[in-house]
Formats: sequence, structure tokens, C-alpha cells
Amino acid sequence: MTLTELRYLAALAETRHFGRAAERCHVSQPTLSMGIKSLEDKLGLKLCERRRQETLLTQAGQAIADEAAVVLARVKAIKDMALASRDEFHAPLRLGVIYTVAPALLPYLVRAASTSGTRLKLHLRENYTDELLAALRAGTLDAIVISPPFNDEGLDVVPLYSEPFVVAMPKGHPWTKLKRIAPAALAGENVLLLTAGNCFRDQVLDVCPDLKQQHAGSDAQSFQILEGSSLSTLRQMVASGAGVTILPATSVAPSEPTHSMLEFRPFSGVTPKRDIVLVSRRNFPRPAALVALVDCLRRSELPGVTWRSVADNAPRGSKLEKKTG
Repeated sequence: MTLTELRYLAALAETRHFGRAAERCHVSQPTLSMGIKSLEDKLGLKLCERRRQETLLTQAGQAIADEAAVVLARVKAIKDMALASRDEFHAPLRLGVIYTVAPALLPYLVRAASTSGTRLKLHLRENYTDELLAALRAGTLDAIVISPPFNDEGLDVVPLYSEPFVVAMPKGHPWTKLKRIAPAALAGENVLLLTAGNCFRDQVLDVCPDLKQQHAGSDAQSFQILEGSSLSTLRQMVASGAGVTILPATSVAPSEPTHSMLEFRPFSGVTPKRDIVLVSRRNFPRPAALVALVDCLRRSELPGVTWRSVADNAPRGSKLEKKTG
């Protein structure tokens, strides 16, 4: 049997009419009729009952038509895969972004992609670092934007930018009289953190060793650690007077409703910061799409960050390095 004959049978099963089935397959009715007859001969059974107004499939004919539809769908999927391989921009690039980066970065990225002239299309997903890494390794995501550290075995990592941390406090807090805040000063305050599972939570705990020790269960409890589910929630809790928190610079947006209720100060000494990177599977078969994504990310003009130079933007020895170098 041939795929053409299966296509004729599937069309006949849907239309219940030889003429309409022939139109759908863009062939003449005699050609389709001969194809159905040939399939019946090869299978050695009757597939349909020919009537003047309508064609009925036999029980066996309907069952075979159902299987034919599955086979044809798989053949189409193979063709689509081949087309996507020839044209790297045919299918959307599936991009995952961690929760603490997505709200700040994605509006700028989407705008940059829409005005870049590239054919890049993006499907976007937000999640925790571990979930994004699992999806990337499983192939359900093509690239992810996360913050180190993480296990990068078998992955290509492109540095994007770094962003400093700032201290957020409510209006009227004594620290508003200071120009900079020492990390050790956090040990005397109620500190608001993200809930477990956010990598930014661990980065904040690393800023202040005393804070990290307290979180681990020190006996000396001179302050409380409160939790919020998102950076926006932390801002609202600080605005309500629940305590202070540490935020990445990109989350200090004047457009936030609570902005006028907060004060922000940088840290004294060496400014704590986090790095943001783009991660993809090594030998990902769409390097041109990744290059276009990196270009859109760099053109996003996200404020408050320090972008890595173009020379830093490709993992050594990768296809992406050859494209961007």
C-alpha cells in the first residue's frame, strides 16, 4: 500500500463521498476510486459500500481509515521536522526564564524581537531554575535564562549581563538617612526573602553571612525572616512596614504602584550582584536562531544592568561562538 492510497481512504472516511474526497485530494474521482480499489485488492477486503448519495465505510474500512489518519499525521510531523531543520526560524524558539528575571526582562525582549527585523518567534515560559534546567535537558525548552551556579554539564552557557543588588526599605526607615548599607547591618532587621526554590533567595542569603546563619537555625534570634512568593510581593510587604528586603536592580521600577512608598540604597563595599546567562543544549541544531535571540537580548536595553561584551557572548568551541565571533 502507498501513502497516497491511505490519504484517499482518510479523505473518503471524512467526506463519505467519492467526489468530495477527490476534490480534497486534488485528483479526479476516477483516480481516487482506482486508488481505493487498489488498496482493497492489496488488503484483500472490502473497505466501503458505494452508494449514490453517500459512501459508507465497512467496520474494517473505518478501523483502517483511523489508523491511516494516525500514519498521515506522523508523516506530516516528520516533514515539519525536516522543514524546521532546513529553516531555523520556521518553528518558535521555546525560551524559559526564571521568575525573578522574567517580569523585568521579557517586556524589553519582546519589544526588541518585534522591531529587530528577524523572523525569530518566541514561546515563553517562567519557572524555577531546577524546573527550567530539567525542561531544557528533556528537550521541551530550547534555551533558558537563569542565574549561576548550576550544573552545566552538556550545556552551552552564554554570559548576558550582571545586575547589582539594592536594599529596599519603607519610607521613614532610619536607613533612609544613609547613603549606603553595610551587609552586616541586615543582622538587626526583619528581612523578607523569597520562598524556597528561588535561586535569588540563596543569593540574598549569601550577601550576609549572619543572615544565612540565622536562617540555618542559630540560637540568637535578634530578627525575623519573613517570606514572599514573588519580588512584587516582597515590595508590597516592605511598603506595608513588615521589614526590609534585597532586590535585584531590575526590579526597582518606578512603574510599580509601591515605588513611591519605598526607598532604595546600594550596599557599601563590594556591591553584591548576580550574573544572568543564556543556556542551551550543546550542539543544539538551530544556532542561527540562538544568535538571533542573543542579539535581541542585547538590544533589549534593560536598565540597571551591565551587559557582557560581544566577545563574552559565546561559549568556547560552540556553534554559537562561531556564529557570533
